[in-house]
Amino acid sequence: MGPVKEVDDASLRWTERRGFAEVGRNSLLVLDLTSIASPEVVAPDGITIVSWAERPDAAAGMYEVAREAYPDIPGEEDAEIEPFEQWLSMDMHGAGDRPEATFVALADDEVVAYAKLSLSRARPTVAMHDITGVKRAWRGRGIAGALKAAEIAWAVENGYERLETQNEERNEPIRRLNQRHGYVVEPGSITVRGPVGSPPRS
Repeated sequence: MGPVKEVDDASLRWTERRGFAEVGRNSLLVLDLTSIASPEVVAPDGITIVSWAERPDAAAGMYEVAREAYPDIPGEEDAEIEPFEQWLSMDMHGAGDRPEATFVALADDEVVAYAKLSLSRARPTVAMHDITGVKRAWRGRGIAGALKAAEIAWAVENGYERLETQNEERNEPIRRLNQRHGYVVEPGSITVRGPVGSPPRS
């Protein structure tokens, strides 16, 4: 399984000849930070937004959010999340992960949501949205929007020029959220899945 750019007709035909089929489609949404001011972060009543750097003890709570959020992403319904220590190492302590660029929503001391940016030395002026996850019982209250504003504000204040995110086209809530914040759609990718084994002769 893997991605193919949706404008790459030659590669798409190559995958089709080898038995691959489309299983998902992700739009690329982009926000130009050079033309906007840092947004105000307004959390819903009863919610506090902090960085993970400010609350390093929030990791276990973020993991519980991830356990609910990951399988709810369209196309990821069968996803099995790793045990906590493996998840922490692979998903939160990667080369592009920084606690100050990860934001946590707290209701009292309960972690109810988090959002994370992924950074790259190869593209020092671009930050990628990694995940925005909210516990099911807390959705629809504006928490994801406050986390998104916190990410945008951090990126603006730290000199980034562009934010990018990929949204599965069936994930309407996050697509609407990004569009409200001014993200524009650019050509994205198609996820294809195929059989393991010898490809057919072409």
